[in-house]
Amino acid sequence: MSFFKKYAKSLIMIGPPVFGCTLYMVFEGSKRFKRKTTLGMPENAEDKSLRSGEARVKFAVKFKSTIQQYLTPAQRSTQRDLCASLAKALWEIEESGAAPVAPDGKVGGNGAVLFNNNGKTELLISKSGKDAGKLMDVDLDVCLVTDFNREKWSADFCSESESVLPSSDTPLHHTALINTMKFDWSEHPTAALHGHAIADEASAKKLDIPISTEETLFSTPADSDALMNLIREYPYPAYKIYIRKGHGFVIMGKDVQETIDIFNEKVKPYCSK
Repeated sequence: MSFFKKYAKSLIMIGPPVFGCTLYMVFEGSKRFKRKTTLGMPENAEDKSLRSGEARVKFAVKFKSTIQQYLTPAQRSTQRDLCASLAKALWEIEESGAAPVAPDGKVGGNGAVLFNNNGKTELLISKSGKDAGKLMDVDLDVCLVTDFNREKWSADFCSESESVLPSSDTPLHHTALINTMKFDWSEHPTAALHGHAIADEASAKKLDIPISTEETLFSTPADSDALMNLIREYPYPAYKIYIRKGHGFVIMGKDVQETIDIFNEKVKPYCSK
């Protein structure tokens, strides 16, 4: 099903392409706001992959159980609170246009937060393929990645059902939040936000944000390696926002609130122009 067929009842174009983006009005109940799409923007590796019908998630997955079965009631309460904060942050970046609609009609943005499961660090992350104009459901639209194996390029996860897969950018968030634990930093990030709206050298220069030199395909080892190289060169917490060339920005923070504060200060004003 094409983007326009799928969203014909909820999207109305409100103007010609501006600055490489097409603006639409999304209607969700009584809520409405402007949305950007990647239509008209220079096609990157991700757009090409999605337009050709390739799968979003490019790593192997293994469903363990539902989150409700996996966690105790007390853990479940903590998990839902973290997800509520993440949902609010993701809504903020989507509403501002920083997470444009991708060629497959899904939102080009995601987020993750660390979850302490009795001493084991796991990754709460938004699901792959979120629909535009809908607040992330803390029960239905979230996955808990219990393990990510770099060598096998695979993830074990829990979610509402085995069809609800973790974000295709799970490796990117795992790199930002878990792989960086090996560094001797004064503090370590626990949350990350990612959006596709800012991904070019001109934007990076204007905003004074470090950007990687090469464009790589999302959800692949090369993509995660490129982010890790960038973080090594510009270590956290002196730097908390990065741009992956052709992919988008990554914000890291001590908690979800800090990531959205950084977004509002650094990225949102640029997206609103």
